[in-house]
Amino acid sequence: MQLEGLKATKRWPLWGQIALALGGARLLMSVLAGVYVRALETWYLLNGLQTRSQRTFALLAAAMLDAVIAEDRPVLEIMVTRVIRQDPDIVSVTIELDPQVFSG
Repeated sequence: MQLEGLKATKRWPLWGQIALALGGARLLMSVLAGVYVRALETWYLLNGLQTRSQRTFALLAAAMLDAVIAEDRPVLEIMVTRVIRQDPDIVSVTIELDPQVFSG
């Protein structure tokens, strides 16, 4: 064995090796946990957004059903205007009736 020929600075003590291994494992676990939490939060937020979108659409469909069937244009214009003002997340609402199109 040629351990006598090696300098003392080239040999790592056991406590140093353990500390380096634990530090590396800690860093790896932190990165993996961060990636997992990010994916979980993204899924949660997208699921919540989809649920809210479905509820908003169902509410609009239920509220405007009679006005759409009767083609009551003034009521539809008022409802579209109110929906746009109340919910800033809605970009636009378009109701196509022959021959006019209402949008807000």
